[in-house]
Amino acid sequence: MVDPQVVRQIAELARLGLDPSKNDSLVSDLVSLLEHFQGIQEVDTEGVEPLAHAHDLPGTPEEDVVEPFKNPRDRLTPEGAHSREGFIVVQRILDETIADNLQSP
Repeated sequence: MVDPQVVRQIAELARLGLDPSKNDSLVSDLVSLLEHFQGIQEVDTEGVEPLAHAHDLPGTPEEDVVEPFKNPRDRLTPEGAHSREGFIVVQRILDETIADNLQSP
């Protein structure tokens, strides 16, 4: 039997912060869900082989093709708003005093 106490226990175990004012609707939702699973359990599956995948036919794997990665800089830094002179432009995260301290020995 599902009652508000069971819902609170499940919520506590799952570490869910549930609103106590919605407890009645949660009880009815849980009962509906359990009834649905009970209906699934009553389906006769005698003689039905378990399915490992939705597609029964295994696919043929593609052959690996090794190709040289030509012009990586051109492919990785396309002309756009975030690239300049072949480099990716990012927002500065260090202020000038930290940057100066990093550069000096």
